[in-house]
Amino acid sequence: TGREFTVAILGNGLGTRVFPPVEIRFDSLPPGAPPLYGWEAKWVWDTPDAPLSIFDCPAHLSRDLEADIAGVTLGAFHALGCRDWARVDVRLDASGRANVLELNALPGILPDPEQNSCYPKAARAAGISYDRMILSVLEAAMERLGMTRSVTPMAPGLSTLRKPRPARKGGEAAAQ
Repeated sequence: TGREFTVAILGNGLGTRVFPPVEIRFDSLPPGAPPLYGWEAKWVWDTPDAPLSIFDCPAHLSRDLEADIAGVTLGAFHALGCRDWARVDVRLDASGRANVLELNALPGILPDPEQNSCYPKAARAAGISYDRMILSVLEAAMERLGMTRSVTPMAPGLSTLRKPRPARKGGEAAAQ
């Protein structure tokens, strides 16, 4: 029943990035509630009219603990073969070590900052807007798939997506 954190991860390979951890504070749950951020906490007790102040973001951590949490969450992300993005929940044991509770490969991403959606909350703590966060996930997937952006935008902020074709005779790749 140690401290609990949720950690947003973005990217692939050596470019994988860990956003600032979000701490889940169980002291804001109703008296007698179990120390779990479960269905009741998300959908019954946390309402637009009476939001729970259940998160600290960024979490207040020592550098060593933040590094331990980052290492454990990245290890889980890579060990499970995740790609592009995920959110990992960890809880500290009696010794203060981070242990993975679960990994969500399709985390919730509610855009309203007033709603308790942890991935966008962590991105904002890292200085990343919601729109930039969404584009960053898309760019991570495009890079992994070998896709590139066209230099001619279709609309402000969007570009035609192109995937390289296999090389032709003579060694040049043609864009699709």
